[in-house]
Amino acid sequence: MKKLIILILLLFIAIPCLAANKYILASASGTGSGDDWTNAYTTLPATLIRGDTYYVGDGTYGGYTFDDAAQGSTYITIKKATSSDHGTSTGWQTSYGDGQALFTGQLTFATSYWLFDGVTGGGPGSWETGYGFKIKRTGSGTKAIRFDSNPAYITVRHVDIENSGVDVDGTSDTIYTLGCDYVTISHCWVHNTNRTNLLINGSTNFTIEYCLISDRHNTDGIHGEHLSANGNGLNANHIYRYNIWRDAGGANTGVIVIKDSVQSGFKIYGNIFYDTNWDSGISSNGIITDSTGDSTTNVKVYNNTFLPIQSNSDHIAPPVSWDVSTDNDFKNNIVITSGYAMGGTGFTGTARSYNLYDNSTLASGETGGQYFSSGVSTLFNNPASNDYTLKIATDAGLTLGSEYDTDMVGNTRGSDGTWDRGAYEYDSGAGPSGSVSCQGISGNGYKIQ
Repeated sequence: MKKLIILILLLFIAIPCLAANKYILASASGTGSGDDWTNAYTTLPATLIRGDTYYVGDGTYGGYTFDDAAQGSTYITIKKATSSDHGTSTGWQTSYGDGQALFTGQLTFATSYWLFDGVTGGGPGSWETGYGFKIKRTGSGTKAIRFDSNPAYITVRHVDIENSGVDVDGTSDTIYTLGCDYVTISHCWVHNTNRTNLLINGSTNFTIEYCLISDRHNTDGIHGEHLSANGNGLNANHIYRYNIWRDAGGANTGVIVIKDSVQSGFKIYGNIFYDTNWDSGISSNGIITDSTGDSTTNVKVYNNTFLPIQSNSDHIAPPVSWDVSTDNDFKNNIVITSGYAMGGTGFTGTARSYNLYDNSTLASGETGGQYFSSGVSTLFNNPASNDYTLKIATDAGLTLGSEYDTDMVGNTRGSDGTWDRGAYEYDSGAGPSGSVSCQGISGNGYKIQ
C-alpha cells in the first residue's frame, strides 16, 4: 500500500503544471484575482508565472520590471486583448479590446524568455497606426524599454515605443540594452527620442525588423543617430531588415553607427532610408558608419533604398562610410543623390557591385553598376508621397542567398527572372501601392520630388 501511495505521488509530481490565462484591466472592480475580466488585476501583478499568458485590456498602466526567474525555455507572454483573442468571455466587453493599452513608465527586462505582444499595428500598411500596446516614456533619465543583466530570448512586437520628445533633456535613449542575446524588435514604431532611439550595448543576436524608426535629437553634442551598436565584439550577428529609417541626424554622426573596438557580423537589408535634414558636419560620416579608429568587418548591406539626405553644406552623406574596415559588402542597393555632392570618403573598405545610382560616376565605378538618369518619378511609383515601390524593373541585380530572397511585403526576389535592386522587388501587377509602402509617413519638410 505504501509503495502504491509513493507511485501515485510521483505521477503527480511528473505532471507539468498547465499554462493558464490571466487578465489585466485598469478599470476592473471585482476581486482582483486575475481569473476573468470581471475580476481582473488592475495592473501587472508583482509575480508572474512561467507558461502563463497575461491578456491586457485597454487602459493606462505604469512601468514594470520583468524579473521572474527563467525556468528552462518556458516563456511568459504579455498580450494585448482583442475582440478575436481575449481568452475567457466571462466579463468580457468589446470596449476592452478596441483601443490601446498605454504604459507610462519604463519597462525593464531583467530575465530571459518573454513575449511582449501588442498583437496589432506596425509594419507595411500601418507604420504609424493601430498599435495594441504603446509605451510613452516620462521622467528624465529613464528609458522606454531597458534590457538589463544580460537577458535572452525576448521578443517585443506591435508596440508604439515613444520617448519624451526631441530636444528635451538629451539624456535618455528610447530602447537601451546593457547586454542581451536573441532579442527581436518587430513591427514597432520607435520614435521621438531626445537622444538615441536604440542604444545597443554588448548585445548579440539582435534583430530589428518591420519597424519605423523616426524623430531624433538634433542638437550638436548629443548623439543623434537612430541606432548605436556598442562593444559587440566579433560575430555580433545583428540583423536590421525591412525597416524605414526616417528623420535622423545630429552633428558628425550617422543613422546606424557601429562603434567600439572590432565589430563584425551585421546584416542590413531591405531597408529604406529617407527624408532627413542633417546638421553641418555629416559629410564626415555615412548613413551606415563607424566611429573614428574603429575596425568594422563583415557588414553586409544588401537591397536597401537610400534617398537624398542633405546637410547644411548641400552635401549628402554616403550610404556607407568606414574608418578602418575590411570585408564589407554593398550590393543591390538603390542610391539616389539628386545632384548633390557626396561628402566623406564613402565606400572605403567596401566591395560594392550591382547597385543602381542616379550618378554616372558612381555607377561606372563598380561591376554591374546601373546608371539611371530618368528621375525618381520614373523609377518609383509615388516618391512625392514617400512610396518607393518600383514603377519599373531595374537591371538585374546579383542573386543572393535564400535569407535575402523576399522584400518587406513578401514579394519573392527574382521570381520573374530578375532580382531587382533596392528595398522592393518590382511587381508588374501591383501599380501604385501606398498600402504596402511608406505613404502617409510625414517627414521633417525635406521631400524627394
